[in-house]
Amino acid sequence: MVVAAAATLLVGCASVISLVGYLPVRFLARRLAPHRPGIQAALWLAGPVFPVLGAILLVSLGLTRHLLHPLFSPHAGRPRFHLCWRPLLEGPDAPWRARLLVALCLGLTVAALACLVVGWARGLWEQKRARRLAGRLTSPEWAPRVQVLEADHGGIASHLGLSRLVLVSPRLSDLFPGEQAQAVIAHEVCHALRRDGLVGPLACALLLLQGLSPTAYLAYRQWQQAREEACDVYAGAVASPSAVAEALARAQDLARSVEEVSPLSPASATQLEHLAARLRRAHAFATGCAAEPKAGGRGVAVATVGALLVLVGLTWAVPPMRDSVHCAAEALLQVLGR
Repeated sequence: MVVAAAATLLVGCASVISLVGYLPVRFLARRLAPHRPGIQAALWLAGPVFPVLGAILLVSLGLTRHLLHPLFSPHAGRPRFHLCWRPLLEGPDAPWRARLLVALCLGLTVAALACLVVGWARGLWEQKRARRLAGRLTSPEWAPRVQVLEADHGGIASHLGLSRLVLVSPRLSDLFPGEQAQAVIAHEVCHALRRDGLVGPLACALLLLQGLSPTAYLAYRQWQQAREEACDVYAGAVASPSAVAEALARAQDLARSVEEVSPLSPASATQLEHLAARLRRAHAFATGCAAEPKAGGRGVAVATVGALLVLVGLTWAVPPMRDSVHCAAEALLQVLGR
């Protein structure tokens, strides 16, 4: 019963915080860093992260307050002003509505945990398989922390696993001649340096925990686009901006003509518009590319999450908001215990 109430409050609070926090994150990403995709990606990643962290804090405090101090209920003595949940959970069909909501939130929570476990397990399996079947192991001079393996399986080039590992096919130089091949490898190396294989399943799991908020999906899509553009900028610094633009144009041709699995070629024709947008951004970033793929990004994300958690703490300090979370926990436990 407590677990079901906690999952419901977690999904509900995370969805509400996501709705409220989307516009500030969008403003920061669009206005403060219009030409820094790395920082934009960090800010958009904070979009799915901070609502769940804030919701965990609020739910923990609300349940603890109800279970340890039931006499401090907002309905005890003279009712205090708060957002009351009792009218929503009272009436003949209230238990049915409550259980339907609990089932939905529990399903989203279980799906989030499964997405995280399966995503990381798949990454580990792909990583071990690549190391076992690869024929050659190298490390670029400009990225000594990344291991580049050469093998016939796994597509043209891709970042695999949870570690800094990139798998490259011998056909890469045939499909992407000259500096284009170096740009493709640099693009995937940037994914490895950013640990996108580790962060991706986590972001997807956090997205499911905000399944009642449509803005969470918008932030997640914006993060995916910004991280690809950040990798394009990094590739332009390693190779050249023109090589990145040529590789993106070549990837467009491959996507339209043959079904190639490539880091620059989308898996379906529906993503061609995104690829065209990246090509336009590559031309826009033709001058002044930043060589550091995470330059300032991690610090911005940490600062954003920290500031929003402080905001959640201040929200909890406001009596009406604190009593609203307490009332929600109290009402859910009361209905589920019937």
